[in-house]
Amino acid sequence: MPTLTRQKIVNLKHLLDGHTAGNSVRIEIRRNTCSAGLDIRTGERNKQPMGTLAEKWRNFLTQEKNENIVLIAVIRDRALGGSLELALSADILIAESNAKLAFPEVNLGLMPGLGGTQILTRRVGPYKAAELLMLGKEFTAEEARDMGLVNYVFDEADLEAEVEKLVKLLDSKPPESIKRIKKAIRIAQNVSLEEGFLKEGELFNELLLTDEAQKRIRNFLEKRDEKRRLRAKDKARTKHKRTEIA
Repeated sequence: MPTLTRQKIVNLKHLLDGHTAGNSVRIEIRRNTCSAGLDIRTGERNKQPMGTLAEKWRNFLTQEKNENIVLIAVIRDRALGGSLELALSADILIAESNAKLAFPEVNLGLMPGLGGTQILTRRVGPYKAAELLMLGKEFTAEEARDMGLVNYVFDEADLEAEVEKLVKLLDSKPPESIKRIKKAIRIAQNVSLEEGFLKEGELFNELLLTDEAQKRIRNFLEKRDEKRRLRAKDKARTKHKRTEIA
């Protein structure tokens, strides 16, 4: 079964580095690409198995420029080990209903090395993370959704259309809002609640001054005022008719 190699990680990094259109980028984890996880033979060829790769990947994920991108991971068939870690790096995670997931590294005397322990614990809490990482058992897409690891689960027949709808919806949102929302979420995981409130306020104020926000606010207020005028007109017309009947 194909595995997630150093080169595939590098290729993905190049894809994201070169992204310019829209808010979202989709990566797909499937059996015939890299669902079996990291190529452990990389460790046989290098004295530091995945250390350098893991460090580069973590650094890449935390780069500020990646706050401009909504990364959508779609899991088909299976996502094991490093491939599941890769999927967990996404902002939105979607799985096919028959997909199987697992962190089997413990069965090889290893542990996740691409940030899996840290991201998983933040997603599902320390107790569930301990269960998944220490037992190394497979779990279903439905179970992943129920524990908050996956956002959506779709049948194979519906998946493509549902993902496309989600991508279009995301791409319709203002990029500056997406960027600051991602930044605020990242900040929330690393600071106190009080500091998080302050940072959120700063980001909100930055957005409030943008041309895009001002335009959308004006449009919203104009539409709201028009609806109010129409309701008032309908109310007056109804009242007039009642008066005529009386």
